[in-house]
Amino acid sequence: MKKILSLILVLCMMLALVACSDKEEAPEGMKDVAPDDAKYNFYVPQNWVTNAEGVVGAYYSGSDKSNISIMAYGGEYTSTDDYFDDFCERAADVFSSFEVVGEKEAKKINEREAVRFCYTMELEGVEYKCMQTVTAYSNIFYVLTYTSTTENYDLHLEDIEKILSEFTFK
Repeated sequence: MKKILSLILVLCMMLALVACSDKEEAPEGMKDVAPDDAKYNFYVPQNWVTNAEGVVGAYYSGSDKSNISIMAYGGEYTSTDDYFDDFCERAADVFSSFEVVGEKEAKKINEREAVRFCYTMELEGVEYKCMQTVTAYSNIFYVLTYTSTTENYDLHLEDIEKILSEFTFK
């Protein structure tokens, strides 16, 4: 009888833990790389490698470091345009080869207004192409950045679009 009661108690504790979790089930073929306390779900393809520490995100493989990451900024900006202007000014100070490619585009992330822009830059003799998608939620600006070498940039756009389409706020 004690074994049965112990088993029931363990099952109830496991059910309580699962019921209290904010984690949603990941879309098929994807995994959530967001920290447990994040206010969002950040799904990436199962075969992408999760960053071990530091910036939240994932990269394609050991031989192709194309990656996507997310940063959150609270209180520093009043609009996506404000973020864009500040980012461009800072990036131009750091990278002599920094250049915005094309125009800013209006987008939606999780049914929220967003802006997307692309840029190139050179770092240690390697040219990179990046795409940032910026949105706001609860007075925090979320910046999702895809970074790749220019030659690998187009190879992962389908995965990146899937990642952005599955991004959700809790």
